[in-house]
Amino acid sequence: MCCMGGSTHLSTWISAEAKQRFAAAAARQGLSESALLKRLVEQMLASAGTDDLSDPIAPVDLRDARVTIRLVPEDRALLRERAAARTMPAATYVSVLVRAHLRGLVPLPDRELASLQASIRELAAIGRHLVTDRHIGATR
Repeated sequence: MCCMGGSTHLSTWISAEAKQRFAAAAARQGLSESALLKRLVEQMLASAGTDDLSDPIAPVDLRDARVTIRLVPEDRALLRERAAARTMPAATYVSVLVRAHLRGLVPLPDRELASLQASIRELAAIGRHLVTDRHIGATR
């Protein structure tokens, strides 16, 4: 039955946990993973309005989607260390840095930004406490 009537293949990458959960959901319905995925896609397309599907999106030119660079061994080691310190894959870390440089953004991953914001809140609380203690001491 594969590839009949102009059929084509659809695939994606998901986490191992999501794959296991999807396989279990398919098994509960007595379907293969492929059959469940096909059913979900068909249901989504059936529920989408015709306006959503009338204007096709221009295909993406994938030739520029991937960039390959060569690093000397010392730089690769530094890249791996810095990415690991941020619990990020090295490629994601490079992507974040390049995007930040191109768009003039601060290259701060979400986890580091949250940590910085928490530190700022703690410093502000300490500052408020010092000011309160100072005022109480001045009134005595």
